[in-house]
Amino acid sequence: PHTHTHTHPLTHSLTLTQMSEKHANDVLFTLLIINKAGSLIYSRDFIQRAEHLTSNHVLQIAGVFTGTYAIASEVSPTKETSSGFQSIETSTMQLRCFQSATGTKLAVTANPQCRPSLLDDFLTELYLLFADYVLKKPFYDLGQPVHGCDEFVQKLEETVGRMFGNY
Repeated sequence: PHTHTHTHPLTHSLTLTQMSEKHANDVLFTLLIINKAGSLIYSRDFIQRAEHLTSNHVLQIAGVFTGTYAIASEVSPTKETSSGFQSIETSTMQLRCFQSATGTKLAVTANPQCRPSLLDDFLTELYLLFADYVLKKPFYDLGQPVHGCDEFVQKLEETVGRMFGNY
């Protein structure tokens, strides 16, 4: 059984050692949703970190991500313009990105051994949830931070639990 640590009514976290062996490599770390202008509109941590990321750290990470994505779009070795990067891998994590047709970017960081196809499937499903439970809300302003979208958060948690088992 999983042991949950409650940090907020809508936020649950697990340490890496609390997860089942079945999903040992399929560990989702962080989710970022960035609007077309490059502003962070939603973020979520799915693990406890040795050092807590402040909201300023998360904003800095989103800014670096946006700048790196823009540079990757410009440095294509061919005459065709690149759409940016889809993944970055290091020895301690991998970052996968999905860009929608409207320019909204969804990015996740995960364990470096996590299956890329699982992350891609998650990002696709996440975008559908974002479209259904955020973009279709009558009072949501496109590109603004995601607030008051409890159904989106609930569906996100269910999806992470089903796909990664660490929730």
